Amino acid sequence: MSDSSDGSNYFYKYYWFYFAINLLFYKLQTYCNTQFMNTNSPVDKVCIIAKTSVGMVRSNNEDYHGFSTNIKNKDWRFYEKAEYLPNDFPAVLVLADGMGGMENGEEASRIAVETIKNFAFDNPKLLANNDEKLSQTFIDLFAKANQAILDFATKTNSLGAMGTTLVVALVYKTKTYIFWIGDSRAYLFRSGILKPLTKDHSYVQELVDAGKITYEQAFYHPESNIITKFMGDPKKSPVPSAISYDNNDGDILLLCSDGLNGMLQDSEIQNHFYNKSNIDDICDTLITKANEAGGNDNNTVMLAGFGDYMNHIPEKLPLKEHAKINIKQISNKAKQKRKSSLKKYIILLLIA
Repeated sequence: MSDSSDGSNYFYKYYWFYFAINLLFYKLQTYCNTQFMNTNSPVDKVCIIAKTSVGMVRSNNEDYHGFSTNIKNKDWRFYEKAEYLPNDFPAVLVLADGMGGMENGEEASRIAVETIKNFAFDNPKLLANNDEKLSQTFIDLFAKANQAILDFATKTNSLGAMGTTLVVALVYKTKTYIFWIGDSRAYLFRSGILKPLTKDHSYVQELVDAGKITYEQAFYHPESNIITKFMGDPKKSPVPSAISYDNNDGDILLLCSDGLNGMLQDSEIQNHFYNKSNIDDICDTLITKANEAGGNDNNTVMLAGFGDYMNHIPEKLPLKEHAKINIKQISNKAKQKRKSSLKKYIILLLIA
């Protein structure tokens, strides 16, 4: 009996030791896969489309937009669907929502978008897939667009009476960058879930950040139209916020003016992605539903479907989320950092 009991105890001890080692190995392997491996998959193509509507209230459209799937050949589109085949140069999507009324808003948004377009066409090699270089490039580029708006305002005696938001997306093979000023937004639809990529430069967003209201309550706030940073500011050149994230096959990127997200809550926008066969249907539905909800403002929608996105659109809200978005905040103080480093270097030389 004693020998049998000892053998049984030995078996169970060995069994639990073996189980623990395998469990530990599994946990370690899972951690390494999520933390160190690049799980994003390069996409072979990106389908892009854009549409705009004056809405149901206003008589003119102060939104302005455009995109290019081939900046090297200076191909620029407004509405036609186009396909981007990833290469050394990115696809560029630009959207601006003008303010100031009538011609002022229209001109401000046009100048902002055209400045980005012209730079991309004239300097495609400067749009390198590099966080720090792109950050400084777009700090300078937004400053240039801001000055162009101010110059036009001075000539037309409308200084301080015109401005615009601006959001820019650069799409590469494995990564996408977003730069923005104001409350025009970027969202990402991934694995059946729509998530905001940008954070508005607005009064209500400051209330949300301070914990005074929720993100959902901001939608109904009476002062939701007050923005804290805009292009055309005569007092201070606005510095864009910037993020990047890794692309996944099946992603759908959305850029929009507040004529969409001001009429439809995020959950409503998300619902209009479901059970669609392509981005054309999604684009048309979003424009139509925003107008049906009141259409109080101009409404522009830009969509980019990555890879085999059509087979990744579910019929309804999935039971659980399957893919996360690792959003990287990009510093907008690259120039100051270089100056600081140079200053330290000079001090070290003097000490030596």
